[in-house]
Amino acid sequence: MKKIGFILVLLVGVASCDSEINITPPTILFDNETPEAYDTLSLRVVEYADIDGSQITPDYYKWSILDKNDIIISSDFDDSPTVEWTPNRGGYYIIQVTVGYDGNKSITAVRDITVTESARSFQKRLTGTWTGTGEQKRFDGKKWKVDLTFESNGYYSGLSSPIESGGYSPQGPFYNEYYLIIDPDRPQGPDTGNPIGQQASEEVPCREFLIDKIIDNKGYGSSLSISFETELLGDPDSYTYSCLDYYDIKELVFSDDDTVVSFLLTDNNDSVDEWILKYTLTRN
Repeated sequence: MKKIGFILVLLVGVASCDSEINITPPTILFDNETPEAYDTLSLRVVEYADIDGSQITPDYYKWSILDKNDIIISSDFDDSPTVEWTPNRGGYYIIQVTVGYDGNKSITAVRDITVTESARSFQKRLTGTWTGTGEQKRFDGKKWKVDLTFESNGYYSGLSSPIESGGYSPQGPFYNEYYLIIDPDRPQGPDTGNPIGQQASEEVPCREFLIDKIIDNKGYGSSLSISFETELLGDPDSYTYSCLDYYDIKELVFSDDDTVVSFLLTDNNDSVDEWILKYTLTRN
């Protein structure tokens, strides 16, 4: 429902001691009619009141932002006719400002605004540490544990492991983050202890999880995942890493309180499967 108007706490044209105060209904203006999440909006109220034709200055301005359920989500604004507000997510909002006059009189202007979701919003909301599960479509939905940390610039670090001892082996980009130390003088293989695995390096620059577009309030983008890092035993100068741009991110969505996120990954060379990996994570 559109909300554009004003609320009188005391009727316009009320006697003020010997004279009558006349209040013109105020109007809320903003500088962007089609904002996206994380756009900074300049809000301004245009008001006028007078006594016997002489304009009077308001005693105060009280701004607040309400959500679609009429719950105040922000009220920490300056006592000023002009303020700034940066919505951190898309949605329907109600902007209201109460202007006070002459000690005990006030009028409240109301206007609504719809903020479109943005890739910046999704990226920032993803920031933090998460724990949950991954599953692969082609293997009957078998699941494994995933621990992930996302930074606001899209960099991630993660670890995947079986849910239980002997459980299903993890798959996907958050598992293939190896740092392998290879002994060139010994046989290599799964039972030889060569190569030796160690924790992936934090500074590898291509480990990114980036949302670059929003479709129907769902996030889409590309995930650049580390294939592996290698180094010859005793030869730090032999270190190399390779990065594989293999997965596309699809249908990333948050719960209403941002404590749960889910998304799909698909092979960007695969035109058949809607998804091959699915993740559901809870914020720590």
